[in-house]
Amino acid sequence: MLHLASTQGITPPASDARISELRSAIASGQYVVDPQRIAQGLLQDSQALIGASKPAGR
Repeated sequence: MLHLASTQGITPPASDARISELRSAIASGQYVVDPQRIAQGLLQDSQALIGASKPAGR
């Protein structure tokens, strides 16, 4: 289901520049985890998966 969600454009692909930026921030100790943002993302993903698993017409 996660593969299905990612192939339907729900999750934008990460760019090489963004990945490099994140690696640098983590390595330098400047990366700040936002638990609220993580929780919102998990809820959105769960809702998308639940919607994708429902039979058509419901």
